[in-house]
Amino acid sequence: MERSELLAAVRRAAPAGLWSQGVQLARAGAVRGVAREDDGLVLQVKEGARPTPYEVWLSTEDPEWDCTCGQGDPCAHVCAAAIASFRGEEEGLDMPEASDRYQVQVRYDFTRRGHRLAVQRVACFGDGREQPVSGALAELGAFSERRDTQAESLLLSIRPGPMDEEMLRRLLLILEGEAGATLDGEAVTLAANPVPFVVRVSDEGDGFRAGLYRPPGLDSLFLGAALNDGVLAPTSYGTMPPDERRALHPTRRLRVFGADQAGWLVGDYLPRLRSFGVPVEIVTERLPEGEALVPRVELRLDDAVEGLDVRAHIVYGDPPVARVEQGRFVKLGQVVPVRDPGAERRAARAFEAIAGFPVGVRRRLPPADAASFLEDVVPRLDGVSVRGHADPRRFRVVHDEVRPVLDVSQHALPEEALQSAGGTSFSLDVRFEGQEGARASSADVLKAWRLNRRVVPLLDGGFAPLPRAWLDRHGPLLEELLSARDREGKVARHATAALVELMEDTEGHVPPDLERLKSFLEGGEGLPEVDPPPGLQATLRPYQLAGFRWLRFLRDMELHGILADDMGLGKTLQAIAVLLDTPGPHLVVAPTSVISTWEREIGRFAPEMRVSTYHGPDRVLDVKADVVITSYALLRLDRVQLATRPWAYVVLDEAQAIKNPDSQTAKAACGMPAKHRLCLSGTPVENHLEELWSLFRYLMPGWLGPRQTFRDRFVRPIEAGDPKARVALRNRV
Repeated sequence: MERSELLAAVRRAAPAGLWSQGVQLARAGAVRGVAREDDGLVLQVKEGARPTPYEVWLSTEDPEWDCTCGQGDPCAHVCAAAIASFRGEEEGLDMPEASDRYQVQVRYDFTRRGHRLAVQRVACFGDGREQPVSGALAELGAFSERRDTQAESLLLSIRPGPMDEEMLRRLLLILEGEAGATLDGEAVTLAANPVPFVVRVSDEGDGFRAGLYRPPGLDSLFLGAALNDGVLAPTSYGTMPPDERRALHPTRRLRVFGADQAGWLVGDYLPRLRSFGVPVEIVTERLPEGEALVPRVELRLDDAVEGLDVRAHIVYGDPPVARVEQGRFVKLGQVVPVRDPGAERRAARAFEAIAGFPVGVRRRLPPADAASFLEDVVPRLDGVSVRGHADPRRFRVVHDEVRPVLDVSQHALPEEALQSAGGTSFSLDVRFEGQEGARASSADVLKAWRLNRRVVPLLDGGFAPLPRAWLDRHGPLLEELLSARDREGKVARHATAALVELMEDTEGHVPPDLERLKSFLEGGEGLPEVDPPPGLQATLRPYQLAGFRWLRFLRDMELHGILADDMGLGKTLQAIAVLLDTPGPHLVVAPTSVISTWEREIGRFAPEMRVSTYHGPDRVLDVKADVVITSYALLRLDRVQLATRPWAYVVLDEAQAIKNPDSQTAKAACGMPAKHRLCLSGTPVENHLEELWSLFRYLMPGWLGPRQTFRDRFVRPIEAGDPKARVALRNRV
C-alpha cells in the first residue's frame, strides 16, 4: 500500500480535532522512525512532558494502524505518524526524522580519580545550551540515541563516582566511536577495540618465567581503560580466566617453569594463552621452536554390539607425535610440535561439515547410520586417516534399490456419512521391495531420504540403495498421504486428490469410487440440495445458494476453504448464511474499514444473531455474543484474549491480510482455536503463489506440505512454466 493511500485512510477516519493535533505534532517534528517490519512501520511520537514516547504501528499492506495510547482509532499520534511518514517519503527519507527541538546530543566528560575514571553526562541542545544530566534522558522532553539509552541504563545501575574496571569497559564498548567526549577537559575519541595486556616469557635461572605486563607505548593507564594519541579504549585480558591473570602477575612469580618443561611450555601452555586472545612476547633465546607440523584429523572405527563406535581426534604428524584430548596437548614422542589453534579449528570444522559430528566426541552409530556413514561419508573425508576395524559383513549394502509398491483398498462409509461422497473411504498401504525378497518399511525409506542418506535398512538385515529419483519426485506427496492416515490406515478426505495423483504418477490402478470422490471434491458435483437456514432474511441468487451448499459441504466433511467470488457478488451474505446455520460462537476478522459493514449486514440478514464489536480502547469480549467482529490489528495485539474462546467458525474477510506467513498477523490468525475456518478473498493470490500457501497454512496446516516442499514442488516448477505442476496444484486446491 502506498503511504499516500494510508494517509488518506487515516484522514477519513480521524475526527477533525485529533487530525489537527496530529498536524501540529508532525509540524513540530515530534515523530521519528524506529523500525521497518514485514507488515508495517514502527514510529515514535513525543508529546508534551511525557517521559517516554508513544509507539505507533502503520500497516504497509492494508489501511490498518495501532497506537500504545489507546485513546482513539485513529488517535492524534497515528495521524502525526501517517503525516510524517508521507512527508518523509516525499523528501526521499525511508523513515521520518525528528526536528532539532526534539534531538539532543550527549557528551561524556571523563575525569581522573587516581587510577580510576569518573564520568559526567552533559546534554547539548541544538540552540547551544548545555545541561548536566544525572537522571533519565527522557525527562529532557527529547529523543535520544539508542547507545545513550544503553549507557544510561548502565550508569544509573551503579553509584556515582569512580567506575570499576568492568563497568568502564562496558561503557566504552557501548559508546564506540563517540567523538563528543573529553578527558580532564581535553577532547578524546572513545574506541571499543581493546588494548591488550601482554604475556612476556623470559629467562629465570635454568628455566623460564611468564608474566603479565602493561601494554607498551601508552600515554596513560587506568583501571579498565588506556589513553593513547587522544583515543580512550578499554584494556583487555582477552578471555583469560581471573585465576590465570592473578597467577601471571609479575610480583607473584607463580608461573616459573623448569628446563625440563620447555616442550610443554612451547607446545601447550603458550598456545593456550594465545587462544585467550592475549599477545605472547618471548624475550629468551633458549626456548625450542618446535616442529612445524600441520594439525589434521584422525578417525578411529571400532565394532560395538549396538553398532559402530566412531571417534575423531586432532593429531600432529603421520604417524602422530602428539594428540589433542579434551583440550590437552598429549605428546606421543620426543618431537615437540608448536600448537596452531587456528589450524586445529579449521581442520575440525572441515571434518564436522562432512561427518556431521565434532572431533573429540565418541559417537555410537546404529547399524543403519553406520552403513550410510561408511558408504557415503568416509570416502569424502579427504586428508583424514582412518584406523581401527569395522566388519563389512555387519554393514553390507545390496546392489539393487528397493522400489515402491502401493495398495489402495476401499471401505463402506457409515450410514450417516454423506452418500454423494461416493459411499466409500480408502486405505493406503505403501511398502518398498527389491529383488530376492529385500523389503524396507516406508517410514525407514522416508527417514533415510530426508536425512540425505544413500541407503535404507532392510527388514531382514543389511541395507539397500534408496530409489532417490522416485523419492525426489514423489517423496513430499507420499509423506503428506502417510501423515493424513488415521490409525486404521484410512486416508483423510481432503487428501483424496493427492492419493489419485500419486496412483496416476506411479501407474497404479485408481478404483472407480476413488475417481468419483475426487471429482466430487474438485468440482462440487452432486452437492446436497439443502435449503438456506430458517431466519435468513434474504433470497439467495443461484450462485450464492451453490456457494452456501458448498460451505455446508466443507463443514460437514470437516474441511476448510476459501470463498473467492469477485467483489460485489455477496461473499459476506454467503458467509452469514453458513454462520446462521452453525451453532456459535463465531469470530469474524475484517479490515477496520468494513467492521461496521459486517455489523450492519448481520443485523439485516440474520437479526436473530447477537453481534458484538470487539474494537476501540474500551473493548470487552462479549461471552454471550453469537458473532464477535474485530480487526486484524487487534487480532495481532489481543491474540491471547481472543484465543480464550473455543470458536465454532473463525472467518477472515479480505484474507489476503495474512498473505505474508511470517507476519505477526498471520501467526495470530493461525493460533485462533476454531472448529471451522473460512477465508473470504476475491484475490487469494495477488503477487506470488506462496500467498496461497499462507492462506492454506491457516485453513489446514500441512495440507500443502511444508513451505520449502511447496516451493520445490509447485512454486519453482510453475514459475518455470511446468504445466504438470500447475495442474497438480489446481487439483489440490
